Amino acid sequence: MTSGISRTMFLALLVCFIIGFVYIRIRNHLNKREFTAEEYQEYDEAKMLALEKILGKMDDTLDHALIPFIAGGTVDMYYFSRSYIPGTVVVTMELIGPDGKGPKAGRLGTYELVMCTRKPHNDENEDFRKIAGQFNIILTTLANYSFQTVINPNETAELPAENPSDTNYIVFDEFDAQGIAFEIMGKKHGLLLVIEVYKSELDYARTNGTAELIKKLRTAGVYPYSDLNREPVL
Repeated sequence: MTSGISRTMFLALLVCFIIGFVYIRIRNHLNKREFTAEEYQEYDEAKMLALEKILGKMDDTLDHALIPFIAGGTVDMYYFSRSYIPGTVVVTMELIGPDGKGPKAGRLGTYELVMCTRKPHNDENEDFRKIAGQFNIILTTLANYSFQTVINPNETAELPAENPSDTNYIVFDEFDAQGIAFEIMGKKHGLLLVIEVYKSELDYARTNGTAELIKKLRTAGVYPYSDLNREPVL
């Protein structure tokens, strides 16, 4: 009987914690003004059109999170496989709200996150699903972080994991929009490129500057990709 009561109390506390966590996330991410569903839809469509000017038409299929990002879940994954970059460009679409607010503004202002893979978008391909899952973990972690701390191009980050060998080493750059402004409803925003690199490359960036590492990644032909099925450039 005691164990049953204890288990019930634990479950009740867990439910209360989850509800409280979700409430805090919603309170922190929602704008002061309440927007209607139609306004959100209109803004999302405007954001999609702004991205398509830079990256070409968005792919028809995308990955929706079971639990929305705003409620403590993962980010949705939006794919562009017809851009000027061979492979697939993955972009978040949930960080900038209809009032133009979003991550803590740095040199890029408010922004969405971008990652790139050489692999073509193919939801039936096991290799693609694996790297998409990895991108989702990284983008969700950084999306949460972006509302707490300013992140600028040429900075670095380590995303620790329970198993040290699974730690992600990240460098940031401004995504090359080919001179096209990422402008939503008359307001300009930024696109922050996230590149996963090897630890030796991150160490080099921290010693010599991220710009110097990016030069080496470009020379080696691996920029702006986060595929690690390659040899380190350093």
